[in-house]
Amino acid sequence: MLSIEDRHGIEELYTRYIWAIDTGDATAWVESFTNDGVFEANGVTTSGRVALRAWVNTRFTFRMTEPTVNGQHWISNIEGTSNGRRARVRCYFLRTVQVRETGEVRLQASGWFDDELQKVEGAWRIRKRVVSKQLPWVFTKEAE
Repeated sequence: MLSIEDRHGIEELYTRYIWAIDTGDATAWVESFTNDGVFEANGVTTSGRVALRAWVNTRFTFRMTEPTVNGQHWISNIEGTSNGRRARVRCYFLRTVQVRETGEVRLQASGWFDDELQKVEGAWRIRKRVVSKQLPWVFTKEAE
């Protein structure tokens, strides 16, 4: 179980991480990780802050050509354990987007984060994040 203090600090970390990825703040996103942090998503593993910065900068550049804009991640159901210095935490996420041409808002992806966290200079950081995504959902009139 997470102590109230650890839960608060971890929720702060997750909030900074989500705002950084959604607003294009590469520096804040990279600083969410430890110096040797690992990010694993879509079958690709990226390790260390230099490689993480390159990955996120490429991601932000690619966004400019995507058919969607204004992506927003939503996290919930945070649960885990901690010894005060390291934690194992997982949570669910959803990502909504707006279709560039029509303005329609859609649920693009859902899944979960499986994290190993470490406290660095009094603040929680991601030591390793594994992103597990379910297939993107597409809602149509027929599915409603």
